[in-house]
Amino acid sequence: MGAARILIVEDQFLIATRLRKELQVWGYEVIGYETSGTAAIERAVMDLPDLILMDIVLEGPLDGTETARRLKQLPETRGIPIVFVTGHSDDETLERALEVSASGYVVKPYKAQELRALVETTLQKQRQQVAVENALVRAEARSEVQARYLNLLSRECREPLTAILTATQMLQHHGDLLTGERRQRHFERIESAIYQINQTLDDVLDLNRGRRIDCTPVALDLVAFCRHLTDEVQARQLLEMQPPPPRKPCTIRMVYGRADTIVFLDVTLLRQILTNLLSNAIKYCPGGGEIVLEVKGDLDTVVLSVADRGIGIPADYLPRLYRPFQRAKNVGQIVGTGLGLSIVKQAVDRHGGTIEIDSVMDGGTTCVVTLPSLPDGAGAGAGGNDRAIAADREPTRMASGMGFSGLGRG
Repeated sequence: MGAARILIVEDQFLIATRLRKELQVWGYEVIGYETSGTAAIERAVMDLPDLILMDIVLEGPLDGTETARRLKQLPETRGIPIVFVTGHSDDETLERALEVSASGYVVKPYKAQELRALVETTLQKQRQQVAVENALVRAEARSEVQARYLNLLSRECREPLTAILTATQMLQHHGDLLTGERRQRHFERIESAIYQINQTLDDVLDLNRGRRIDCTPVALDLVAFCRHLTDEVQARQLLEMQPPPPRKPCTIRMVYGRADTIVFLDVTLLRQILTNLLSNAIKYCPGGGEIVLEVKGDLDTVVLSVADRGIGIPADYLPRLYRPFQRAKNVGQIVGTGLGLSIVKQAVDRHGGTIEIDSVMDGGTTCVVTLPSLPDGAGAGAGGNDRAIAADREPTRMASGMGFSGLGRG
């Protein structure tokens, strides 16, 4: 934390000079010196000091108390504490000063230690007040997110629960009258609905856990890992192939362009990233086709590229890609929660990596993830943790989903 920044408002040059020297000796930064209330207001709005030291008698039409009153009315400066340094010690003047500033005053000729103690106490109270206000803002934000999670769970689980109930009742009351094919269809609907509920719950839990987990890179065979994961994703895509809308299966082709196969990455986070990219590509290619997973990079870097020929991402959606609960307008009836982007962004940030995407509407999407591969996680874990969940930094273009439901793009 840097030195507190203080603005001096005093029309007597010698006193102002003394104040500046003393404040600088005490370790504070004096950002300016004004002699009138009007100039003080302009400077405070422009520079936003941490504290203002002000005389009551000033040049111009505004005295110190009126200047303080106007500063307290402005949204930019109302939170800046004001300490009066005044030669007026009558009760009426001091009472008027305290009405517009609860921070206190010292009477000229003041004692240096008395002024220093008042300044330090005032700044400490201000820091505590800011900390409390920030804590309240964070608590309100958490409460809002939790409420949105509950609303999401209620909304996303209601439909599959209804499907389970309907299919169960049909089997219970009319099972003897149904053909084997229709009974099997009801069982498949129940299985699919249960899968959808589990996936929604997993997404919410993963998003919440992702804010706290660390990146712990270990040595792994990237070729074997990718092959196993692609086989798993392709096998599970059949669970998603149900109307509406009609779908065709996709195939995943892996292209490996690294000289070595051993890399140092966090297995759990890498699985999240690749599973989401691949399932996303499958999900948003309802016409089927080939998806290409390309793995390349150098000794210290792993570059993962997933390319599809699917529906693409609208350009106006790119700035909102990894905000929770967001879905692009072109997803139609494709099921999703809008949480996947946030989950994958967390996983990439934990590695200290980057994500870029090139997408053409109805022409496909290519998503490129670059991750550091460092033995024992040197630099990766710390860098990832420092960069993780910054609330809205510069938007990174990316497309992803969570789990095999491929929730990304929405």
